[in-house]
Amino acid sequence: MQNAFLTVAPIFIVIIVGLVAKRLSFLDENTIKVNNALVFYLFLPSLLILKIANSDIKSMFDHNMIIVLYLSVFTVFIISVLLAKLLKIGKKQRGAIYISSFRGNFAYMGLPVAYYMFGNKGIVISSMLIAFIVPFVNILSIASLSASKQTDYKKMVFDSFFTPIVVASVLGVLFSVYSIQIPSLIERALQILSKPALTLALIGIGASLKFKEMTKRHKEIVLSGILKLLILPFIGVMLLRFLPIENTQAKVLLIMLAAPPATLNYIMACQMGADEALTSANICIATIFSFFSYIFWIYYMKCCM
Repeated sequence: MQNAFLTVAPIFIVIIVGLVAKRLSFLDENTIKVNNALVFYLFLPSLLILKIANSDIKSMFDHNMIIVLYLSVFTVFIISVLLAKLLKIGKKQRGAIYISSFRGNFAYMGLPVAYYMFGNKGIVISSMLIAFIVPFVNILSIASLSASKQTDYKKMVFDSFFTPIVVASVLGVLFSVYSIQIPSLIERALQILSKPALTLALIGIGASLKFKEMTKRHKEIVLSGILKLLILPFIGVMLLRFLPIENTQAKVLLIMLAAPPATLNYIMACQMGADEALTSANICIATIFSFFSYIFWIYYMKCCM
């Protein structure tokens, strides 16, 4: 248990640094927005291209990982739909619960945890998973929120496949598979650009938490948190019993499934008319409690996987 704590604690200390920096007015809303944009469009894609291109993807790829990933996410989505109807939760709140139950912070939380547990191999495996899961959860998110508001679905589907993180992951895979060498000048530039990626991503999470958005909808918040932090990774664990995967790959997969709801869920909820306050509350509460759930899942991995 101590090892699990020591793995997770430094990551959350950096998140707290971001939160405190915002509280002390070292970071304002515009600075946070610029920071998150730089991470999303520049620093993180640079890291993904660099790490994936310089790895042996062929030896690491296992289609069972993708099957477990998709089945886990889709299953928890169906469970969230059934529970929301059974508990007679309002229409706007349902969308917030659906998206919070399966759309995790894969790049900003899952990837750093995988890196600090398994080093470069953790980044490569998690990056491969991001390339497959991000378009899938984005399309599922559109389906989840479609009842709330009419919007340009074609554009959102297009954007789901062409986010910088997905494009960078795919480019890295192509470079690796076809043994394309990155020119040394470009590689050095990518190395410089990639260095602040994980640190600024974690600081951005802390600075972006909006506690004032929390509501009194305790039932919905608890439901979303349990589905995302416990049920989703538990489904993955059960599926791994039937679809065996190499040990490190299985552990990285579990880390990705256990990631708290993505901060981008709030933006998507705003765009599509879901309950914004509930979505924000889900992100804040689940991010805080993911400290404990990650300790639990890491301890489980060390003891049982």
